[in-house]
Amino acid sequence: MKTGEVAKRFSKDPKTIRTWTDEFAEHFNPQALGSDGDQRDYTPGDIITLNTIRLSKGRDMPYEQIAARLSAKDFDANLPPDFQTIEGDNALTVYSQMKSLEVLLTSAQSEIERLRDQLSDDRKHYETRIEQLIRQATEWEIRYKMLKEQDNDK
Repeated sequence: MKTGEVAKRFSKDPKTIRTWTDEFAEHFNPQALGSDGDQRDYTPGDIITLNTIRLSKGRDMPYEQIAARLSAKDFDANLPPDFQTIEGDNALTVYSQMKSLEVLLTSAQSEIERLRDQLSDDRKHYETRIEQLIRQATEWEIRYKMLKEQDNDK
């Protein structure tokens, strides 16, 4: 992304963006530095770096603190809303990925529902089986007591 577009999305002057980039040059990709008179081109990582600088300067942090934060990779990725738009080929890629994820989500939701139904059926089956076993155990207990009484009577 070019300097003017970055500046527009940050609501800053392009000169401010260039100044910040030069001031913290060691934290930017070579393309963002525009060496050899080339036009500056910012990567998504550079934009996160600029955002961190922007927010830090907004809190009146001194240069040393901002530089230390960048060196520690303590970035602030909460970009302004203007950076959250998707254009061109990226939009098609994101749309395609979203559609694939929607299919996966629908499939996962169906599987969850199927497993819930199966769990409910299994639970009913096991509750019925437990009741049968309790009745059977009670019957065996009664037979045992009757046999014990008969044996005691002899």
